Amino acid sequence: SMWTTDNDHAAQLQFHTGRHIFDGFYPSVGSWVHYGLGTLNRNLPRFIVLGPPPGDCCGGVGAHGADYLGPEHAGVKMRIDPRNPLPFGSPGSSVFREERADQMGLLKQLNHLAAIEYPGDKAMRARIKSYELAY
Repeated sequence: SMWTTDNDHAAQLQFHTGRHIFDGFYPSVGSWVHYGLGTLNRNLPRFIVLGPPPGDCCGGVGAHGADYLGPEHAGVKMRIDPRNPLPFGSPGSSVFREERADQMGLLKQLNHLAAIEYPGDKAMRARIKSYELAY
């Protein structure tokens, strides 16, 4: 069985982070595991979240976030639908391969320019790294 000092939905945040909802946001257990142990595979997400995260009343993204560890340690949301676990991970059927390659090339150029303009933005660097890993 499981026991917590928080009642109702706030217990979800305490389960994932070990902190009370009024303590603020702290890294989740999955974020700490990735931060401490790293990853065995460079081509897969390091830490995934299955199903919908708790709502805003219950810690929301804080339940699966990395907070001060940095966005590269946050969970990647996946659905529990086996036919479409990563709905944003594949292009539509109307997109041609060459067109997709052109889109990714343009995105890479724009990301490079943004990285030059905002060199200290860790969240942006993590998103760029995720895009490069995915495509």
